[in-house]
Amino acid sequence: MGYNPISERLISARLRTQIGAATIIQAYAPNSSSTEEEADQFYDQLQQTIDNTPSQDILITMGDFNSKVGTDWESWNGILGKFGYGESNERGERLLNFCAQNDLCISNTFFKQKKESREWTWESPDGKTKNKIDFILIKQRWKSNISMARSFPSVDTGSDHQLVLANFKFRLKVKPKPLRQNKYDIQKLKDSTTRSSFEIQIGARFEPLLNVPDTDLEVEDLWDSIKQSFKETSESVLGLKKPKPQKPWITSRSTQIM
Repeated sequence: MGYNPISERLISARLRTQIGAATIIQAYAPNSSSTEEEADQFYDQLQQTIDNTPSQDILITMGDFNSKVGTDWESWNGILGKFGYGESNERGERLLNFCAQNDLCISNTFFKQKKESREWTWESPDGKTKNKIDFILIKQRWKSNISMARSFPSVDTGSDHQLVLANFKFRLKVKPKPLRQNKYDIQKLKDSTTRSSFEIQIGARFEPLLNVPDTDLEVEDLWDSIKQSFKETSESVLGLKKPKPQKPWITSRSTQIM
């Protein structure tokens, strides 16, 4: 539906899905060697991008956040899952606070992996250090739609980072059936006897309402009394209109031919 190149570190795209629009923000955060000013600018731009996203959109923020969030899920319950990796650092604390402010959770910390290689997302050139610094963030309201999130160590990307994938299961909203409204058989009013009976009964019900002093009358109560009077009188005098039998959508002749 559209895209927005925000900076060298941020880009967003808006997609049309089966259940509405989805906004995906791809991020590349400053690393630990960057200055605090650069980190501030990145998070300010990311915050502005999220604020500008329509509230009804499915919001996914993903990419290299250069932040180690660790395993302290009890302190960050609902934001960080039980399957984090390694120790947290200062940039990780900042990312967790940012998620808390924007009702986000880190999806690839909520699923236990059979192999450790599916947990970490970055490996140092010498192969001795591994960290989880690439994340897929999703709004808390959509967390239950994530069925799996993991790293893919077997994919050759020509990078020291691994691909990170999350399975998002769309759940279509069930359209509620409209309530059936009772229809009264107003054709009976064409009969003079029925019409006279209706007028007498509805008049008898309205007379007490007309005699109530204005100071003792609430508008809502008056309206409820009027509705109830019409309803009960219509049910007793007119009765409900019988629905017309629907014609079969296929004829017996067509069935025979098939």
